[in-house]
Amino acid sequence: MVLYLSMIIQSVRRRLDHVGIGLSLLCAVHCTLMPLILTSLPLWGLGFLANVYCEAAIITLSFIIASYSLIGGYKQTRSVGPLITLAVGFALIFAAQLLANEKYEWMLMVAGGLLVGSAHLYNWKVVHKASVKPHCCASSQCPNA
Repeated sequence: MVLYLSMIIQSVRRRLDHVGIGLSLLCAVHCTLMPLILTSLPLWGLGFLANVYCEAAIITLSFIIASYSLIGGYKQTRSVGPLITLAVGFALIFAAQLLANEKYEWMLMVAGGLLVGSAHLYNWKVVHKASVKPHCCASSQCPNA
């Protein structure tokens, strides 16, 4: 029962990495295209995407998913690389929100979003590598070899 629950939790964490990668890419696309289509959003009925609260909700959701997924990956592998990449990514995103003027904000947001997505990809690779066990018969101790 405990093993089954552990497998379910690992599966959810793997899926969260995929969701996190998607959200980070969506964030990067959002930040890249927003200056280009900002003026036409009301015509399409999508003016809410330019809302500060919508942006804050996307960042918050991304942070929650990334934290849960990458901390779980760290507990499994003890690899700090994905966490460092995530921290730098969110530092850039928060710096864009707090410090940058509008001229440079989108660059920091895109870079931060890409780093958050990279952290998820890095975490997924590290966890996948740690969970793949060598086949029994690959070793010289295998009774069937």
